[in-house]
Amino acid sequence: MANMFFLFISASLYVSVIFLAIIINSTIPLYFEVTVEGTYPVAEGITAMIMTWLNNFYGLLFLLVMLDNSIGKSLIFIMMLSHGNVLQVMQRFMA
Repeated sequence: MANMFFLFISASLYVSVIFLAIIINSTIPLYFEVTVEGTYPVAEGITAMIMTWLNNFYGLLFLLVMLDNSIGKSLIFIMMLSHGNVLQVMQRFMA
């Protein structure tokens, strides 16, 4: 019985992650479009280039921070604590 429970959790986790990735990746063109419209006098190519460069820069910075064990472990711990706190607040408001 317990083995079926873990299989169900794994399957639902995989489906949730795939669905979340589809949703998040489908919003990227919307962010680009809103930013380009917000910076209208500037050419679209320049705005898109700056957004792409900043996205890559912060992604690389995040990966480099995670390479350092002392910072990476504490950052993961902080993210886990903040996620847990958010879930507790959401549960209080939902109940």
